[in-house]
Amino acid sequence: MERDCLVGHGASMTMYERFMVASDKYITYICKKCGYIEQKSWCQHCRRKDTLCELEMPYCAKLLFQELMSMHIRPKIKMLNFGSLEN
Repeated sequence: MERDCLVGHGASMTMYERFMVASDKYITYICKKCGYIEQKSWCQHCRRKDTLCELEMPYCAKLLFQELMSMHIRPKIKMLNFGSLEN
């Protein structure tokens, strides 16, 4: 039954549902220029606030990034620009 659900719904949507919808969605802010997780007000690394964008991610991923930062490993998130979705 679970196999049929994964095939019918798609494995990627099932993973999205389990990690984000049913579990622990967390809204954070990412600097598009440097790729670091920052505060809502401004980026401490770039010293700018116009490069921030809102991102939804699992809370466990945010927690992993914070644990890596406590070990002086600074993970970056690359933000891809797909342009306008209008035709």
